[in-house]
Amino acid sequence: MPAGLSSRELPVRRSARLIAAAVTSGSLAVSGSASASDAGEAVRLRVTRAASAAECPDQRAVRDAVSARLGYEPFADGAPRELVVLFQRKDAELEATVQLFGPDGELRGEKALTSARGDCEELASATTLTISILLDPRTGLVPPRPPEREVTPEPPLPPPADRAPAPLPPDEPGWRLRITSSVSGSIGSAPRPAAGLLLGAGAERRGWSLGAELRIDLPSSDTSGALRARTALTAGNLVPCGHVWRAYLCGALTLGVLRGEVLGASPSRRETFHATLGPRAGVALPLAAWLALDAHVDGAFALTSTSLRVGDADVWTTPAVSGLAAIGLLGRFP
Repeated sequence: MPAGLSSRELPVRRSARLIAAAVTSGSLAVSGSASASDAGEAVRLRVTRAASAAECPDQRAVRDAVSARLGYEPFADGAPRELVVLFQRKDAELEATVQLFGPDGELRGEKALTSARGDCEELASATTLTISILLDPRTGLVPPRPPEREVTPEPPLPPPADRAPAPLPPDEPGWRLRITSSVSGSIGSAPRPAAGLLLGAGAERRGWSLGAELRIDLPSSDTSGALRARTALTAGNLVPCGHVWRAYLCGALTLGVLRGEVLGASPSRRETFHATLGPRAGVALPLAAWLALDAHVDGAFALTSTSLRVGDADVWTTPAVSGLAAIGLLGRFP
């Protein structure tokens, strides 16, 4: 075997300089068919990485790097000659062994390169240069061309067990502003079912919310014998809620003023304090990132009682239980 291919354990940087000098002087020429006359002849490539050198380039990466340096594809699966590359670690050093076998399986050339620092990137660069010169000494020093195809990177190695866990994602935004506007219909708070309006504002965070609402029930009247009773309600609601996905369940406290009158009687008008407490169940269906269609029903138990009387006769009295249904829009900001 020629002396130019029998050296062992050359440091990487020193080997790169020696290879360049060898090409210039012709000392890297190999015996038999592994000479400059074989330039351009395809070979089979086989790259092996020991477990201790898993970070070194695989067969595809070596193939692409050599092809880019030579400017053509020197490898073919059915070629008579074979080029074998082995990456392995010996103690703290990384070693790359390059062997060229002829068609008869005889070893025609061998080169061993080492990196005392264990730097696989530097070792791979020197290995690429060595292979290029072995295959085509005439172009071994040509600067590498950009690769024609992308090299798919290998997946990263799993983190060591003692590495600190990745930081948790930031918490969801804090309190969000809620604005509601709904039309409503109620029974029990007036002599007959009454239409009304609910305007609300509040705040929510994660699975909870707290809101305050203005409730306005339009006047509603009914006849009792020869007399006619009419009422209207203006009140405020305090509504704490728990939310699960799009549904929610709340408690609703209503405090306000109930205005009533008996038409044709004297005195005909009366204002009383009105208070109820009860549950609310609803659902909010998203229409946009910040907007939802909101619908809910309320049940209310009277905490106060109001009666409209003429003399000793009751024309109308607030019932013990009342109800309300509403539908409208819910906005969340930000």
